[in-house]
Order: sequence, then C-alpha cells, then structure tokens
Amino acid sequence: MSEREELIATIRQKIDASKKTLIYFDDDVDGLSSYSLIKRICEKEKGIIIKSTPVLREQYAQVFESYSPDLVIVLDKPMLDAGFADAITVPLIWIDHHDSQSNFADNRKHIIYFNPHNYEKDDNRCTSYWAYQIAKQNEWLCVLGSVSDWQLNEVTKEFAENNPKLLNESFTNPADALFNSEIGRYVKLLTFNLKGDTDEVKKSIFAFGRINELKELDDYKNKDANFLHERYDSVAGEYESLLASAKKKAEKSKRLVMFEYAPKIVSVTSELSNQLLYTYPKKIILIARLKSDEYKCSLRCGEGYNLPELVKASIEGLKGYGGGHTHACGACVHKDDFQLFLTRLEKEIDKINGA
Repeated sequence: MSEREELIATIRQKIDASKKTLIYFDDDVDGLSSYSLIKRICEKEKGIIIKSTPVLREQYAQVFESYSPDLVIVLDKPMLDAGFADAITVPLIWIDHHDSQSNFADNRKHIIYFNPHNYEKDDNRCTSYWAYQIAKQNEWLCVLGSVSDWQLNEVTKEFAENNPKLLNESFTNPADALFNSEIGRYVKLLTFNLKGDTDEVKKSIFAFGRINELKELDDYKNKDANFLHERYDSVAGEYESLLASAKKKAEKSKRLVMFEYAPKIVSVTSELSNQLLYTYPKKIILIARLKSDEYKCSLRCGEGYNLPELVKASIEGLKGYGGGHTHACGACVHKDDFQLFLTRLEKEIDKINGA
C-alpha cells in the first residue's frame, strides 16, 4: 500500500470511529459533492458551507465550539486561518487539491492533511474525487464534482461507459462534458442552487442531501427535486440574458474579452467566464462586477497563457490582489485602479503575442 493509500485508509478509519462530525466545505459543486460523499458515511454530522472566501477564517470556529464534535473535516478549502486551525481541539482532517499547505499543516499535530500535490506534483484531481476514494459509494457524486471542476478521470470514464446518455465516453475535453452533456446540465442546476441568500442555499443543500440517485433530480414528483429546479429557474433567466450580452462583447474583442455587469439577483461571474472560454477558447476572458469599492474579477484562458503571472504583473503596486490556477484565477482590484489594471493586462498579453 502506497503512502497516499495509507493516508486515505487512515482518514476513513477516523470517520468511521467518529460519533459526531463537523464538516466545513467550499461553496461550489466540487465542495458540495465532496460533502455529500463524506456525510453519507458519517454516523452523525453537521455541514457548514463556506461562502465567498478561499480562507476558512477564525470566526467559523464558533460553530465548532457550539456543536462540540469529536472530529472536524475541511473539504476543498485552499487555506485555513491560523486562528481557526488553532481553535480546533479535536482531530482535523483537511482534504484539498489546490496549492499544498503542508508547511502550515505539519506544524499542527492535530491536522491530518491530504493533498494530491504532496505525492505527485501535477496531480490536481479535485476534492470530490478523493472523497469518493474514501467513501467508495455514490459514484455519481464524484462525477458531478469532477466535471464541475473541469476534470475527467477514471471514475468519469467508467460512469460514461455505463451511462452514455448522461456523459459521452468519447469526450476528452472536460469543457465538452460541462457544457454539452446531461451531467453538465445537472452541474449547472446545482451551481445556481449554491448562489444567493445563505438561508436559501442551506435549503438547497438539505434538499440535495435527500436525493439518493441522479435520476431523482428530474423526478418532478419529488418535492426536493422540484425545489432545486425552482431555485435554478429564479437565476437562469438573468444568466442567459447576461450571457447573450457578453457574447456580443466577445465577438468584437481581439484577445481580451472584458465584460462588466451588475447582478440583479446573484453573482454569476465564474459561470459566465467559464462558458465564454468554452465558446472563445483562444481569448482571455475577464468578467468583472463592482462591489463596494472593489471590482471582483474572474479570469479564464486557454493554452499559451499563465493567468496568475499576468495578474501579478498587472496588479503590482495597485490596490488589489489575485491568484489561482494557470488557466482560471480571480482578482480583486480597487475601483480607482481598475482601468490601469486593464491597460497593464492588455500590454502583458500583447507582450506574449509579440504585438
């Protein structure tokens, strides 16, 4: 048994031994799928969705203090605040696939940290994939989480072979699975259900937790499926209108597509950027919305660009920050510096293209 397999087995043993588990998870479909996989093997659990921040901050330790679990699990969160980590007085299992935080975790003996990068540098298989390796049941949840995170793997391949109407086994591009399959349609349904008012999101999570099979999501006699579709419909109309406007802007753009919008219902920044990249794979997509005094941006690109490097060079000395994956990252820029940031970004793109 490899070191990685031993750690997965240890995590499963810890979960099996727990009588009361507290689970924190990210607010995307990978996070939800990971939570749904793990919760089904817990004796008793409570789930806490962490919205709008990559960092699990100290304030969330209050839930730990009030719930008094014997085990805490953190799923798909790139970073933990030191105040949060140090406030946890029971074993803490942290499963993630972003940049490794081993130095942070290794300094805290109560943390059991799993990250695929620690075993293979380029292995970034998503958290729901690893949650499935632990749970070994409900394969469809792993498939939803994987496709939502732009990934295809041996689990999605096997699923596609057995369910060709839901996922085409010939797909090699994860974007095709996300935007041109029935699985992608389910991902979109769940994505929109994770947006908006926290109390409504909690209702969606509860409803999804009562779905036992993928086909139940389209059973309109099922009150939980109906609730999920109703919440989806409340967002979908505005999204499709924004997408149409963004496509018009993209058609007129050379390399950088910058689309600014003001959401009426919920933010769909990431979803717009993903779908525009699928439609315009040779362009860099930047979707921005102004919130308070700051532009919140979602950037996407295809091969040939490194977005974190572009953002770093463009934002240096300005009021803002950014980072993420090579082809998908975020940035927050103060409104006073936003136009300068865009000018710099276009110059950095031109440098790469020899313009």
